[in-house]
Amino acid sequence: MQQSKAVRITGTAMLALTVLFCVLPFLSMLSAALQPQGSMPEGIQFTAHPHWENFIDAWNMANITPLLLNSCILVIVVVPCVVIFCSLGGYAFAQL
Repeated sequence: MQQSKAVRITGTAMLALTVLFCVLPFLSMLSAALQPQGSMPEGIQFTAHPHWENFIDAWNMANITPLLLNSCILVIVVVPCVVIFCSLGGYAFAQL
């Protein structure tokens, strides 16, 4: 079934607006994260000399390593168990 040109243009415009709505906050956070510490950026401004060490400082201050380890353990142990038990349950429901 062919879509009319107006429907395609409207769909493309809505998709573009949705992408902007989703991408702009991430760009804003990235630009703020790369600013020197203690500065307050106005809008989306990328500095000429980005401070990538801000990510290392945030990682160390929030103590992310043990949290990441706990998440990995959960993913490695819990997810396979859930997949197995849900598959068994799905098979049982399919047979009923």
